[in-house]
Amino acid sequence: VATAIIALFENRFHCICTFHPTIKNFWNWFRYVWLSGHYIIIFIGAIPFLFLVPDQEEARQYVFANLPCLPDYIYKEHIFVLAIDYTLQRLICILAIIIMSSEVAFFVLCLFMNAYQQVKERTMSPKTFEMLRKFLIALVIQCIVPLLFIFVPLTGVWVVIWKEYYNQALTNMGVVIVSLHGMMSSVVMIIVHRPYREAVFIIFIKPFINLKEVSQNPIRRNTITVRSNL
Repeated sequence: VATAIIALFENRFHCICTFHPTIKNFWNWFRYVWLSGHYIIIFIGAIPFLFLVPDQEEARQYVFANLPCLPDYIYKEHIFVLAIDYTLQRLICILAIIIMSSEVAFFVLCLFMNAYQQVKERTMSPKTFEMLRKFLIALVIQCIVPLLFIFVPLTGVWVVIWKEYYNQALTNMGVVIVSLHGMMSSVVMIIVHRPYREAVFIIFIKPFINLKEVSQNPIRRNTITVRSNL
């Protein structure tokens, strides 16, 4: 998800920003290497997690000893313990968040600075700049709102792990909130971008309005009036 958001801002950066031709030509091909590197690094970063999985019997005993008063069914289920010492996992996640957030901030800053420079040089009209500003604000909102449905539950998970507190209801609620990410991303995209709103209106709402108008104004049949002179 984070890589897709970075790619979204990079695409706007690549299409809108103007640079020296040498830099532009370099970035035209290097951007594919750079973006592919994100997916490769994320994949490689997840590999150590597989080798840090503890012995499950000892890990379960550790969990039961440190999380007392668990429901009875927890002791009977075949639970899987990913890690006992989660320091490395936490560092990797924090580092990934910092790097990816910095990249998005860099692209947004470059877009605004480059657009402002084009306005000063009169290569971009103030109206176009205002449209770009509104588009970027909508883009930021589109990305931030759904991400809240991921980062807020994940933050809660880290706090729960840190405090060694178990609450199944809280865990289930976090999973439900994370699962709403895709739906919220679509809803926010429709709300903040006018073309999407208009498309939804035309496809789903306008036919019902037209149908209502037709029902209120039925087509009158042609009638023939005959006048007789008596």
